[in-house]
This record gives sequence, C-alpha cells and structure tokens, in this order.
Amino acid sequence: MKNIVATVIAKGAKNTAVKNANSACALYFYQPKEPKELKKLRKF
Repeated sequence: MKNIVATVIAKGAKNTAVKNANSACALYFYQPKEPKELKKLRKF
C-alpha cells in the first residue's frame, strides 16, 4: 500500500512539473529561474 501511494504522488509531481515547465508566469517581469532538470521536460 505504501508503494502505491508513493507511486501516485511521484506521478502527480511529475505531471505538475511538466505543466509548469511548459507555461510562463503571468507577470512578465517575474520569471523565476528553472533548474536544468526541469528544462529537459519542456516540449518546445
């Protein structure tokens, strides 16, 4: 049961990271730096 919960949390975290990597902040002047690992998840 513990492994199933950990797997679900890991998949959710990765999906959130992919969505964040492919979007920009609404505030033009505030663009936080992305880690190298997050840049690898970009689709464009």
